[in-house]
Amino acid sequence: MAQDSRISTKALLVGVAVDLVGSSLFGAVVGFCWAIVNARQGAAPMEWSFFSSDPWVLLTILLIGLCYTAIGGYVAAIVAKRSPLLHGALVGGLTLPLFLLGIPTLPFWYNVASLLGVIPFGLLGGMFARWRQRASSAN
Repeated sequence: MAQDSRISTKALLVGVAVDLVGSSLFGAVVGFCWAIVNARQGAAPMEWSFFSSDPWVLLTILLIGLCYTAIGGYVAAIVAKRSPLLHGALVGGLTLPLFLLGIPTLPFWYNVASLLGVIPFGLLGGMFARWRQRASSAN
């Protein structure tokens, strides 16, 4: 039983990597698309203020980014094969310092929602992994 409570460093590294790589790729794609849209509208690059756009756009991007944290928590829990909720929460906790850095041009509500959502979404990924583990062990 003591073996089950140990934290898997490998699982956490893989989970955090999945979260960061997925979020970064998503951010690069969104930024690229945003640049194309603004370039076609004739805006100068200095006027491409993505972060001052519609709050619904930012909320959507925030939720998708937090879903990558859930995916990272899920992957960490699956790789660890034990303590899925703990591994999911720790993935969220390990990515938390990145949100603390923040981007000064982002609205305050966005930074607060990011901080409040990162650990619960990591836990959500751990819960999905636990449900999957229970379903596979029942079969």
